[in-house]
Amino acid sequence: MADFNMQGIDDLMSDLNTLNTDRIAPTMLEEAVPILEENVKRRTAAHKATGALTESMKASKAKQTKEGYSISVRPTGKDDKGVSNMEKACYLEYGTSKQTATPVISPAVRESEEAVTEKMQEVFEREMKKLGDF
Repeated sequence: MADFNMQGIDDLMSDLNTLNTDRIAPTMLEEAVPILEENVKRRTAAHKATGALTESMKASKAKQTKEGYSISVRPTGKDDKGVSNMEKACYLEYGTSKQTATPVISPAVRESEEAVTEKMQEVFEREMKKLGDF
């Protein structure tokens, strides 16, 4: 039968319980979101007619919901003709009956995942060091 040594787990749990998640979670998200925002803008720029869609891509502020904290990068506003940039992004991402889908957001999310995770880990470790013993 396996014998698991749990020494140190109590200390780790104590440290995690003292971590102010209401401060660190938004900090982790807000420091990492520029990576995603840059990749979304780069991918969107390849399909620009005027550049309005690319320029409309903005990161939101981190917010807390019942599921936890979240942040997003999304198109905002309308172009010169009054067409919603969100609508144009949906047409680009999913296509229409007359336009083939050319996903930009999904690939940007996938290619950003590793760098975003690394950045969030870096912020987490920095905040844990402030508590000491990490």
